[in-house]
Amino acid sequence: MSTGLWNLASFLIALIILIAVHEWGHFWVARRCGVKVLRFSLGFGKVLWNKTGQDGTEYSLSLIPLGGYVKMLDERVEAVPAELKAQAFNNQSIAKRAAIVAAGPLANFVFAVVAFWLVFLIGAPSVKPVIGEVTPSSIAYQAGLRSGMQIVRINEQTVTDWEGASYGFVSAVGQQNVNLLVESDAGLQQQIQLPLGDWKLSPDEPLPFKKLGFSPLSPEVQLELAKLTPNGAGEKAGLKVGDKIISVNQQPVTDWQSFARTIQQSPEIPLQLQVSRDTQTISVTLTPERKETKTQVIGFAGLMPVVKPLPEKYLTEVRYGPVDAIPHAIKRMAEVTKLTLDVVAKLITGAISVDNLSGPIAIAKGAGDSAGFGLVYFLGFLGLISVNLGIMNLLPLPVLDGGHLLFFGIEALLRRPVPVKVQDILAEYSPLKPEIVTGTDVLIVRELIGGIYFGDKCESEQHNGVERAWDLENYSVPEVERIGAFAMKAAQKRRHKVTSVDKANVLATSRLWRRTTAEVAKGYPEVALNNLYVDNCAMQLAIRPAQFDVIVTGNLFGDILSDEAAVVGGSIGMLPSASIGTDTSLYEPIHGSAPDIAGKGIANPMGTVLSAAMLLRYSLHEEAAAKAIEAAVDQALADGYRTADLYKDGFQRVSTDEMADVICERI
Repeated sequence: MSTGLWNLASFLIALIILIAVHEWGHFWVARRCGVKVLRFSLGFGKVLWNKTGQDGTEYSLSLIPLGGYVKMLDERVEAVPAELKAQAFNNQSIAKRAAIVAAGPLANFVFAVVAFWLVFLIGAPSVKPVIGEVTPSSIAYQAGLRSGMQIVRINEQTVTDWEGASYGFVSAVGQQNVNLLVESDAGLQQQIQLPLGDWKLSPDEPLPFKKLGFSPLSPEVQLELAKLTPNGAGEKAGLKVGDKIISVNQQPVTDWQSFARTIQQSPEIPLQLQVSRDTQTISVTLTPERKETKTQVIGFAGLMPVVKPLPEKYLTEVRYGPVDAIPHAIKRMAEVTKLTLDVVAKLITGAISVDNLSGPIAIAKGAGDSAGFGLVYFLGFLGLISVNLGIMNLLPLPVLDGGHLLFFGIEALLRRPVPVKVQDILAEYSPLKPEIVTGTDVLIVRELIGGIYFGDKCESEQHNGVERAWDLENYSVPEVERIGAFAMKAAQKRRHKVTSVDKANVLATSRLWRRTTAEVAKGYPEVALNNLYVDNCAMQLAIRPAQFDVIVTGNLFGDILSDEAAVVGGSIGMLPSASIGTDTSLYEPIHGSAPDIAGKGIANPMGTVLSAAMLLRYSLHEEAAAKAIEAAVDQALADGYRTADLYKDGFQRVSTDEMADVICERI
């Protein structure tokens, strides 16, 4: 098998394992939280295999192994029968939803511990951190480092091999100095302070400490040829296994590194070599082949030298029993986690260049190399990547698990305005008649941290000999003042009209709501306030939606009215939303993520684009920029571009990316 195919196969195996672990975490916790799982899928695209289990869950394996998902019963995605509503994800408590989402990354961390445990159980051969060559006049030489010294500790981290030493130096990037404890051949220890200055990692140098002027003690590379690439430049020149290089262009060769450097600097340039073969000295003309890299053209001869292994005293093997390996595995996982977080932080500060981030090709090569070295190295690679995958998914981005966790964290603290705008060009898509829906542009401001959803509850009690249940609705004046003021400020940027929705004819909380909202409105004389009972408002949204500007209401009524209003637009893909707080806000399309259609190019990006417009308007106060984005969306629709959810004959069908490009071109 060629190197490329081997790397690809190893990469795919690693990817499938880690994705399966991640999604299994979501699946396992969802089942234990009482959520019905509809589908457990590994991969995207064409389904290669599927089976429905006795539990009713469809298990599938798809062609493209670049992801996976767990599809759960959710009323936000599809209609749910009344008898199954309790098993829907959206009906679970915040704690359960957060546990389900967090279970994926957590499974990756647990898997990393298992992988490292196996590494320590099997035993991993490694090399002690003994310093080899130290460049004269370098930072390391001036600090007192010398060849033969063994690094014992880097800052507060004890190291036993060069892998640990690499972790230690990467963690020190951005510091002015790093403190080393080193030990000489005679067993004498001394402290050395190595100044780092503006030292940064380089993507061209795999060893982080090389730029500091020292390198690990390495096996002796001799000038004798051990192997030649078939039909390579060396074999064509007449070189043979066992030949010893004496000189190049009449210049003596003292080490393999300088010989290799000469070859690399001489693509397609004839070199006159003198080599020792048996008892004779012969002359050979070697013309290195031309090989192009990303940054330069180098010479390549296809020669492998004889490498003399390191003496046993420089080798070590870390191995523990089944029980003793557990704390060491946990420690290794924690070290890798800390290192990864350090790297992320230093990427932000610029101490590490983004060029150091490995892309798919580099990761594939790492997988292939580790698999080629043996099982224990492949397990170590899996543990490392699993930790990185877990951390990546915890980043607070909307499409990742961390974004959902962030949303859950602020769900109980922030209110959520949900705009519903129907472009006139899309009026025919609405279930309402075009003449009714044309001109509709509604902003629903829903209070999200109080009301009946957060009041005291009782699911069952005996009262006068019968079972009953109850929920307590309550609102305080400050809560109503807060949400009312936000609605008024939003109306100032729109059409200066606020409709407060309540049930003041029967509910005491609604009477407080109406009274408090009226007091808030006095501070905004330019905004017109009217009041509607919730039943009347629901009817008016169906028969005259264009009359509304800003609707402000409580948690329960807002939940119902926003769902009703969402239908008016005809496509949920058009709807942006925001959870706006005093200090932090979250902007995202109202539909959230849709992993079952990921990568298919059929999702409507307009909800996301319009959410960006809301961010500009409500958080950044860039009204002109917000209007420019909204105008670009309107123009794209007017020009006849449609994604799959809106496509009809006579229009130009475009993919998700193409629609985004069309909108960007019109800003």
